[in-house]
Amino acid sequence: WRLSEGRLLPWAMVDMEGQTIRLDGARSKSGKSRVWPFGSAPALKALLDARWAARDGLYVFHRNGQPVGMGAIRYAWKRAVKRAGLPGRIVHDLRRSMARDFRRAGVSEGEIMQLAGWETRSMFDRYNIIDEADLARAVAKKFNGRDTAEKTPVEQASESLS
Repeated sequence: WRLSEGRLLPWAMVDMEGQTIRLDGARSKSGKSRVWPFGSAPALKALLDARWAARDGLYVFHRNGQPVGMGAIRYAWKRAVKRAGLPGRIVHDLRRSMARDFRRAGVSEGEIMQLAGWETRSMFDRYNIIDEADLARAVAKKFNGRDTAEKTPVEQASESLS
């Protein structure tokens, strides 16, 4: 999600029993509500469980009851990218990583778009970065996958007609 959507997330939008976060349209950039089922995302579930156990106030992420400020997030991010040896990275890069990682996991483009809040295919394409590793996987899939195995009956019939 976008930084402000997570930073300003109130507990009222987190359903711990149903293990979903429901972002209402008033809080999303697109004006449309979204759902993120966090129960199958172990790191996010652990984070929310820990925040739930220590909850104190309206917001999931806060300091003294107020949402964590942008300055604090920028400072923490700067330190994290320095420690990771990834200078120049921005928080928004995580949206690209999400699109790529979910696509590589076989999640449909429509589902990725719903989760991220992208309404158009052009927005998905803007975030869905295809790199050399993706291209190598595509070639390997063609030449090392099912295509080199036994042909299906439909493929055999198609070849015999040509």
